[in-house]
Order: sequence, then C-alpha cells, then structure tokens
Amino acid sequence: MRQRDRAIRVAQATYLDPETGQYLLHIQGFMMKSQGRRRWVHDWIVLPPGRSLVQAQQLLSQIRGELKRGAYAKAKYAPQEFVIEPTIAELLDRIIAEKKDPIRGKRTDAAIYNITSTARAWLDLFGDLPVSALTATMVDRWWSRWVRQPYSTYYINRARLTLSLVMRKAIALGFRANDPTKAVEPLPKDRKVHRPPITLEDWQRIYQSLVNQDLTAISSPRRPYTGYAAFALTQATLAARGAEIRNLRLDDIVGNAITLRDTKTGPTLTRHAPAELLQVLDNHRQLLSHFGSKGAGASEYVFPNKMGTAGASHFWFARAWRAVMRDIGGSWVPHDLRRLGIAQLYDAGATTREVMEYVGHQTAQAHEVYLRGNQDIMQRAASTSARALTMRDQNTDQATEAATDTEERA
Repeated sequence: MRQRDRAIRVAQATYLDPETGQYLLHIQGFMMKSQGRRRWVHDWIVLPPGRSLVQAQQLLSQIRGELKRGAYAKAKYAPQEFVIEPTIAELLDRIIAEKKDPIRGKRTDAAIYNITSTARAWLDLFGDLPVSALTATMVDRWWSRWVRQPYSTYYINRARLTLSLVMRKAIALGFRANDPTKAVEPLPKDRKVHRPPITLEDWQRIYQSLVNQDLTAISSPRRPYTGYAAFALTQATLAARGAEIRNLRLDDIVGNAITLRDTKTGPTLTRHAPAELLQVLDNHRQLLSHFGSKGAGASEYVFPNKMGTAGASHFWFARAWRAVMRDIGGSWVPHDLRRLGIAQLYDAGATTREVMEYVGHQTAQAHEVYLRGNQDIMQRAASTSARALTMRDQNTDQATEAATDTEERA
C-alpha cells in the first residue's frame, strides 16, 4: 500500500518482512515547522511482532498527522535496543544499521562510507569506552594530534562530525547530557589548498623512498614487512581510494581483474590489472609470508593488519607517507596517488567518459575536482571537446549542403 499527500510531499508505505512477520513503515517527506519552515524526514520504523496490516495503516495515518503538525519524532515509535549503556563502537554500529535500507539489504552508499571511513580516526582510541565515559579533555587531546595529520580540511573535520553524531545519538537515548566534541573547534575551510599534481619524476622518488622503508623492515628483526611500496603502486595503478585497497582480499584478484568492494559509489568496481602489478602483488605476498607478522602472513587480506584479521588501518600507510614527504620535501597526501592514476589514464588517451566510468565518478563536478591544478589534462579535455564540436558542426554543414543540392535538382 502506498499513500501520498501532495500538500506536504510525503511518501509512505508498509512492507511485510516474510522472515520475521513484522511490518516496516517507510516514512519519507517534509515535516512542517514554525514560520513556514520544513525539515526533511526519511525513517524506517520496525513495528513489534503481532501487529496487523490494519494497525500499520492506522499508525501511518497518525504519523501523517504528526508530520503536518510538526510533532513527529522517531524515538516515539522506535524500540529501545539498549537496556544497558553501550560502548561508542556499538552505538556507531547502530547508527550505520539505521542508515541501511532494510528492503534492499546491506549496501554502501555515500553516507555510510563517510561515517565508516572517518570513524577510523578515533575508533581505536574511544571505541571500547562507554558512551558516557568520553570527556572533553580526551577529545581535546585526540583533536590536537589529529589536526596535524596530512589530510584535507574536509576529512579532518568530518572525523569530528562523525564522533559528534555518535554523541548526539547517546544524548537522544538518555546516556549523556552533553556533547564533548563541542570543546574543540573545526578547522576553517580556507585551509584547503590545491596541491600541484604528482609528476612521474616525483612518483619515482616517492616509490623509491617507500621501497627503502620496505627493505629496512626486511633487514630489521623488530619491524615486520608490510608492503608500503606495493600498496602505493596498487593505488596509483588502479586509481582507487586508499580504503578500497586496504580492504582488498586475495579472492578479489581473479586472473587479470581486481574487484574493489564496498566502494563509495557502489557495492563493487572491477578494474583491469596489468601483468606488472600482478607480479608485484605476488612478490608482496611472498615477502609478507616470510618477513611479515605471523598473523599477516596467513591473512586473507592483501594488505592486512598485524593480526591478519582485517585490512590495515589508514594510520598504517599515513605514517610511512609522512616519512616519505620528509625525505623528499613534498607536501602531497596519500589520496594524490588516485589523482596520479587518473592523470595516467588521460595520458594513455582515454576520454573523460571512459575515465569517469573506470574510477567510479558519477558526476562531472566530482570528476573535475581531480583535474584541478593539472593544466595539461584540462587543455587536452578542452581540445577533445572542441574537436568533437567542430566535427559535429562540419557534419551539420555537410548535411545542410546535401539537402540544398537535392532541392535544387528537384
């Protein structure tokens, strides 16, 4: 059943879960607020077992009236899952679960990707703490270290916003009275600068510095081999995000194809892997089994953590990258390896549409961000567009001349 109220643009529906026999209410639309303002509402409400279809329809009507009056609150209908106080990691898992569509099943959209990727900045520090144990002093100490990381202002502030999201959820559940993240101020947006692209000469220096770190780990009994150079080469060759490479598993490599899972723009992306990259990854696995940690050598991940139970954290490569930047005197960030891969695709003669499809960009605006500062690519793109338009105009003129000659002969 689907009902619509065009006055407030509300789409509502009821669904029956065949496994549990529970009804799901889909609430989507605007809630009227004071002074003519509106707030967008998009919620899934799971009804307790035993409710009938008639009761679900009556509840929908009640919610529609609350939306018109501005009195709707999901907490009134959502069951409280936590009887005892949860940890920060448990509450984060609940927030992610609420953002997943229960009809379509598990999927990774942009919102879930942003939460999971930026939560890694503080999850290792605060994940096991009860939600009421986090203090402003602890947040301030973490923030003073986090702002010095070589990441963009957006990513740094996003980590603070994700932690604040968990704290606000704890306040709504009654486990906290305040938000400790308000003790620190976000970085100003004007800190972000457009760095020059990584050239092939710069890449050779970066790669050699990473190889030197790997050789030091192989020759040192205290530092296990982890594969910094292989990781950087894989990210640059596939023009992928760092999280996609860190979560890469051995069974994702089939033949000369590599499947990237849980990407930002979809569940999977398949990339062609050249033979040189596959050889590097094969050598990396052999070195990992001989000189890596015991857990990493038997892991199913290509770039595992020390225990081998999951992919490496972003701090793992960030530390090596900072050492490289000190060595060569650069100011790039690890994500610039993805920009380098995109530049190489253009150098190979790929069109803009082909590059966007390969790297997973869905809009031209998102793709143009990766071209800023690279004047050669921008000029080639403009020349390609001009040639296409010129050819189109020539074809139009030829068609017009042909039609005129036909009319004259007639």
